Amino acid sequence: MFRKPVKQKGKEAKEKGFDITMLDRYKKAFVSYNIDRIREIISRLSPEMYDLFHTLPFLIHVNGPKFPGYIDHPISAYGIYSFQDSGFWTEALKHFKIKEKELLPHLAGTHIIKGLYLKGSVGSLVQGGRQGFNYWVVVDEKKTIDIHHSLLQRKLAKISDWSLKEYNRKINFIVLKDGQVRHNMVSSGGQGRSWPEQKTIFKEEFYRTFVMIAGLIPVWAVLPSGLNNEDYIRYVDQVLEKNSGLSADSLYIDLGNPGPINKSECPGAILRQLYKAKDDPVTSLVSASLAASYYYEDNGPLPCDKVKETYMESELTECVTFPDTVVFDRILKFYQKRAVGKMVELIKKAIYLMGYRYALFEQHGVDTPFAGLLSRLESQWEWGNDKTGHLKQHDEWPEAMKLAQDEMIIERIGELYRDVVISMTRGGHMLPGHHLELQLVKNNISALFQKKKNKISMCSAYLRAKAGAGHLKILCRRDMETEKQWSCHEYGSNDCQYDESHAVYRACDPLEVVGWIIANRLAGNNVEDAVIFEEQTGSHVAHVSKLFERAHSFLFEPDDCSTGIFREDPAYDRVFISVNSKPDDELLEDAGMLIRNSWKEIFYIPLDIKHIENMMLQCYKIGKVISNFYQKATSRNLQYAVFHNTTDNRGYVYRTVREFASRLRHDRSEPLKTNRTEANSHEPEDRKPFLDTL
Repeated sequence: MFRKPVKQKGKEAKEKGFDITMLDRYKKAFVSYNIDRIREIISRLSPEMYDLFHTLPFLIHVNGPKFPGYIDHPISAYGIYSFQDSGFWTEALKHFKIKEKELLPHLAGTHIIKGLYLKGSVGSLVQGGRQGFNYWVVVDEKKTIDIHHSLLQRKLAKISDWSLKEYNRKINFIVLKDGQVRHNMVSSGGQGRSWPEQKTIFKEEFYRTFVMIAGLIPVWAVLPSGLNNEDYIRYVDQVLEKNSGLSADSLYIDLGNPGPINKSECPGAILRQLYKAKDDPVTSLVSASLAASYYYEDNGPLPCDKVKETYMESELTECVTFPDTVVFDRILKFYQKRAVGKMVELIKKAIYLMGYRYALFEQHGVDTPFAGLLSRLESQWEWGNDKTGHLKQHDEWPEAMKLAQDEMIIERIGELYRDVVISMTRGGHMLPGHHLELQLVKNNISALFQKKKNKISMCSAYLRAKAGAGHLKILCRRDMETEKQWSCHEYGSNDCQYDESHAVYRACDPLEVVGWIIANRLAGNNVEDAVIFEEQTGSHVAHVSKLFERAHSFLFEPDDCSTGIFREDPAYDRVFISVNSKPDDELLEDAGMLIRNSWKEIFYIPLDIKHIENMMLQCYKIGKVISNFYQKATSRNLQYAVFHNTTDNRGYVYRTVREFASRLRHDRSEPLKTNRTEANSHEPEDRKPFLDTL
């Protein structure tokens, strides 16, 4: 489907001045582009996601007891302008098998939502089958007061919960007033973290990636590209004046001009990508490189303007189908111009892996637009099968190789941040944001990536993404020859060859294996089905499975999006102790601890108790360790649990440890300070966040 070219191209319009008579042609170009984007999105949706995609806007537009998202309140805080003229309305009527006249009691008299826009990776190279949707819900600030905003937020939260329950898809709704967007008062949207402001960067990202679902067309989308703010305002006035008499509302909405990018936002943008690298390092590297290019380069159009120029010229190129390509071209030229060869090659690998959805477990068909783009890149970069074949087999890489790549990329993003900060400092500029705000973010990132003594190591982003998508099951096997060696494998992977070369993690203590799974959130809430423990002979290890259930219940918490926990230095809040003994044995064989701090870091420490001559003294040793943690804790929130692998003497061990811990905790005369070496050996070693050195 090719469109007739617009006679007056965006560049010419900018040079000669905007001709209002060209507005209809510009609008047709945008509408056709938007349809192309929606068609491309739909072509890659599963049947259930297709239903969800068409249902969500309808649920925002109506409000009735039989529909998800219903709010029982006399004030109407819903309704999208002109939604009933859209195809989404027709599809929803078919889906719910309902006639339009039956919905009249459930429609708002006044529509407060001026536009519903899909934003971000959906419809781009990083779209995956398990991804949800991110929406900007732009409301009319002249028609809304606090109660409208509150009710709409409640309605959207209910819709999001329904989507997660019925479709297992996460939906993010970001409610913004049109004035907020117009004046760049936008943020990361729902992250809940104190990131330094990135207003102009988020605005450019919105214009580059948005798909209009319903409502009003942003005026920016039908104006020439690259306008300065003065010209933009003048042309907007012409457009709104021309359309003001067509209806109670205009056909367009003024959401403001995107540029120029404020360079002071770039360090925070890179820092944000450093945090996000835990889940998708290659995409974070590309986004961080884009922010770096904004900082170092003054000339050239913004990526969103490049996309607009393309659809205004009616060219159905990859730039239109995948807006990401303008970013790829920009950052490759950026690194080539700076003669950073290692970054050019790394970015090419990252782009290829993004295109191949390396962490989303889907392969592209030979006839898809993705395959065409990747084929073009292979030819352009002169890549042979030896290189592309290796990248295409990313899921078969050993875990150590995946981890090495992740760590290298994270290090490169850290270097970008350091270089930009040094450049700003030498130029006499201060980093934006309050010092405490920046420190909170750095502490947050440190909790993820800083290596500390005894801290449980991170797994690869591939494993974490696979677990999040529900595709991961971990098999934990004990080697019967050594009895002590435990190894973790992807269950069912590699043709079920569970040998050492295919292990994703190894440890001597099953408690350490348990800690690794919990710290990396590889089981989520599906504890019973996500992890299997067995001997090498295939027999089920019941007590280790029980250990995992107890430890997971005690230590695991859903991801906390707030930065409040990073306002203070990390403090210990959970201590889980596992002790082992043979049935009817009067001595404990060994013991170990999993320790969690307020930053949700988890540490593993073995306890040496074999040399102690009786069980009571062994329990005393464990109680003493617990009391030391109580003395170190900065609050009264410290909790501990003791797990004994056998039923015999379990009650005795727990009661005795608890009694000693309580007595030592309150006994001021106990000489806890006399043996600092022993005390320190049972505590994790904290260091300053690694980003403080950047």
